[in-house]
Order: sequence, then C-alpha cells, then structure tokens
Amino acid sequence: MSIFSKFLEILKNQALNIKVGDPFDSNTNMGPLISSPHLQKVLSYIQIAQEEGGHVVTGGKRLVSGVNPEGYYLAPTIITGVHPINCRIQQEEVFGPVVTVTPFSTEEEVVEWANGTKYGLSASIWTQNITRAHRVARKMQGGTIWVVIVVTLILELLDG
Repeated sequence: MSIFSKFLEILKNQALNIKVGDPFDSNTNMGPLISSPHLQKVLSYIQIAQEEGGHVVTGGKRLVSGVNPEGYYLAPTIITGVHPINCRIQQEEVFGPVVTVTPFSTEEEVVEWANGTKYGLSASIWTQNITRAHRVARKMQGGTIWVVIVVTLILELLDG
C-alpha cells in the first residue's frame, strides 16, 4: 500500500470520528455552517468536483442533527482525483469542511500547484523534515504559510 493510500485511510478515519453537532455541546468537534445559502454553495462545490472527475472518499452530504434538524450541518468531506490547477474546488475558496487530497512526486510539483491559484490566503506544509519545510515555504506565495511538523502520523504511515 502506498503512503498516499495509508495517509488517505488515516485521514478518512479521523474525519469519520469528528462529532458534528450543536456547538454548545462540549462533545461536538464541528458545528454547522452559517446559513442555508452557504451550505448550498459548499454542496455545489462538491458536486462540481465530482463533475470534474473527483471522488468523494467520505462526507459530501448534509447531516441532520438531532439537536437542530434545521441546522446547516455538513459531514467532513474528503475528495480525491481532482487536478490541482484545472478543477474549481482546487482553485476557489470553498469555506466549508472540505479537503482535497492529491498525491505528488516532487516538491517542485507541489510548489507549482500551491502557487497556481489567484488566491493565497494561507497554506500549510505537513512534514517531519524541518529543512524541507523551510525550503518549500520560501518558494510558496501566500499570506500565511503554516508549517506542521508531523511525527506521529509519519511513524504510523511507515509502520503500518
């Protein structure tokens, strides 16, 4: 199994364990979106991603909360199979619980993708290699570049 497949499986399990619901409940990890139009916009991006060749790994659907069935709850969504430059969900800001995951071969490829959008509010680099993180961050064009040093996930991927 590839590192990408292992990572995707771990991410999927994490997404499935997010408790979506009433934000005033201390057991809730994620509350609703702000409005019905916002929920519809995020759902439309998920639909567009599928039309552009994307695959919803998990989520992608409205959830009905027992606390407030009229709330604008959306399951955390993971999408694969979309091109980083040619697909709208990769190029526009969704502002919802949606993440796209794309395998890559080289740092240069990732930097090209990251810089290949007119937006650039923020970006994140996830790695266990701080030298690589600094090298890549210097090449990225964005308002805020987060560097996340990952130890546990990398070990789990390598051991699994």
